[in-house]
Amino acid sequence: MPAQISNVALVTGCSEPESLGAALALNLLGRGYKVYATARKLESMKQLEGKGCEVLALDVLDASSVVAAAEVVKEADGRLDVLVNNAGAFFPSSVLDTDPERFLALMDVNAAGLIRVVQGFADLLIKTANSKSLGAGKAVVINVASVARHGTAWQVSYDSSKAAAHIVSETMRRELAPLGVQVATVELAAVRTAMTNGQRRVEIPSSRYYPNIKEINDKWLADQDKRMQSATSPADAASEILGAALARKRPTVIFAGYQAGMFKWVWHLLPLGLVDGLMRKLKYVNMVERPSVE
Repeated sequence: MPAQISNVALVTGCSEPESLGAALALNLLGRGYKVYATARKLESMKQLEGKGCEVLALDVLDASSVVAAAEVVKEADGRLDVLVNNAGAFFPSSVLDTDPERFLALMDVNAAGLIRVVQGFADLLIKTANSKSLGAGKAVVINVASVARHGTAWQVSYDSSKAAAHIVSETMRRELAPLGVQVATVELAAVRTAMTNGQRRVEIPSSRYYPNIKEINDKWLADQDKRMQSATSPADAASEILGAALARKRPTVIFAGYQAGMFKWVWHLLPLGLVDGLMRKLKYVNMVERPSVE
């Protein structure tokens, strides 16, 4: 019989020290959880290991990797109280310039990855939620989606994958509830991470349909850098997310990050024409010149 731990949590996507995943892992550690921080490469989590997290290799694209990680948790602890699906990827491109295979690859990480991970840990979660020997505690799955699911220009693959992630999470919530497992969906707004604050850029592909796409993207990135100065830190975002997700009265959808309140309270009330106008200005779609065709 494995030694029993009061609370056990596992977080995916912890590969960067300044990432949201790392902040979530450390926040859970501070709440008294035994925390498994996971990423594809163990060496990327040395700082988390040094601070007291257990580290496991886990690739959300590889079901066998997920199963192997679940076996480690099962043998060591026999329970899982909190599962945070945070791993994700991003790349920008227009609809007309997107490689469908790359589109599907991003969908695989950001949406299908949620399914692989929850399937791999389902037995542990259900056992934790219902076993009298474990106190029939609560088991919670937290899926990190994004306000980007509403769709904007030049990032169709990411936005589509996050829209899919939202639906996967909401469906998961309804299906796991009768099994005793609770699910929360996070609508994440701007958080100051290595990628968003300019330390690690993903270049937009050139386009024959939008010859000035690089100029457009550079202007948006410059605006983004300014916005990130006011954006929520990973530590604060983690506190927002976990404070809500672990509360006795848990919201089914958690809004976190800079200007998240706008998406929670205002966005759905705006006329579509106004939303389109805001999006055109925000992403500089108004810089696109209409082609001259004879």
